[in-house]
Amino acid sequence: MTGLEGVLSANEVRLAIERDGLAWKLEDGCLVKVSKFADFASAVEFFNKVAEIAENENHHPDIEVSWSKVTLRLVTHSKGGITQKDVVVAALIDRLER
Repeated sequence: MTGLEGVLSANEVRLAIERDGLAWKLEDGCLVKVSKFADFASAVEFFNKVAEIAENENHHPDIEVSWSKVTLRLVTHSKGGITQKDVVVAALIDRLER
């Protein structure tokens, strides 16, 4: 791989998803994850946990919260694509739901 700061190719992203068993998909140049919950309060609780990870890692996903669903998009905007940092943060977020 190209390191923490280099943009990964689509193939490298797909390999990372498979290798790390990530519950994310490659969509429109972003890592995307949709998590469903029983209600809005549970969705917000998940959002808050994701926000804590994002702050700790200093790497922030785009987040959309609706009644029972949270949609996350990870991309390193400053690099113009997905980097290893996005993969690392995706894996940390996946651990919240295990």
